[in-house]
Amino acid sequence: MRIAVVGARGQLGAAVVHECGSDHEVIAFARADLDIGDEAAVGAAMTRVRPDVIVNGAAFTNVDAAEDHPVDALTINAFGVRALARAARTAGAALVHYSTDFVFDGAASAPYTEADRPNPQSTYAASKLLGEWFALDAPRAYVLRVESLFGRAPGAPPEKGSAAGIMSTRCSPAGRRRCSSIGRSRRPMSSTPRVRPGSSSSGRRRRACITASTRGGARGSNLRGSWRVSSASSRG
Repeated sequence: MRIAVVGARGQLGAAVVHECGSDHEVIAFARADLDIGDEAAVGAAMTRVRPDVIVNGAAFTNVDAAEDHPVDALTINAFGVRALARAARTAGAALVHYSTDFVFDGAASAPYTEADRPNPQSTYAASKLLGEWFALDAPRAYVLRVESLFGRAPGAPPEKGSAAGIMSTRCSPAGRRRCSSIGRSRRPMSSTPRVRPGSSSSGRRRRACITASTRGGARGSNLRGSWRVSSASSRG
C-alpha cells in the first residue's frame, strides 16, 4: 500500500512514518516539502505520487495562538484539510485525518461518542471542526478525535502536550520525591492534571476515549492495539 504522510516530521506524522515504513511504501511530506495551505501544490503532489491512503499529521495546535492568528489556524486546520480531501477524491485515496476533543464543550459527564453534538468554544476548536467536515468530502474518510499524543518516534521533535507534561512532572526529581513520600505514608496519591480551556474535570480530563467519524458505513477495530474506530455518517 502506498501511504502519503503529510506533516511527516511532527510528533504524529513521524510516528506514522516509523510504524508503517516497514510494511508499506511511505511517501513523507514535511512542512518544508508541502504547504497544505496551497491547494494547487497539494493537488499536484498527490497526483504525482498517487497514494492509496493520505494521512494528515499536519495541524495548527497552539490553542491560545489560534485566538490571535485565526487565519493561520483556519488555513491549516480547515482549508488545508479541504485541499487534502479534494486531492484524495482525485486520486481515489482514503483520507485519515486527526481532530480533537476540543470540538466539544467539555460539559459531558461521560466519554463522548460519535453521536454527541460538537459545540466548539474557541477559534482552534472551530477550525478543527471545520476540518472534520471538509475531511468527510473525501470518498473514504476517517476522522479521529484525539485527546492527546504521547511518545516519540525516531526523527520526531520533543514530546509536548498534556500527556507529556504529566509524565515530565511525575518523572522529575520533585515528582519522584513526592511519590516516594506518598508511598511511605501509604496514602493514595492525588493527581489534578491541568485542564485546558473549555474542558470540565468530569467530562474531559484524562479520558482514554478516541472517537472517529467515517463516511460510508465502514467499521474498523484494533487500530494499533487500543484505538477503536467506529462509524458515523452524521456531521453533528
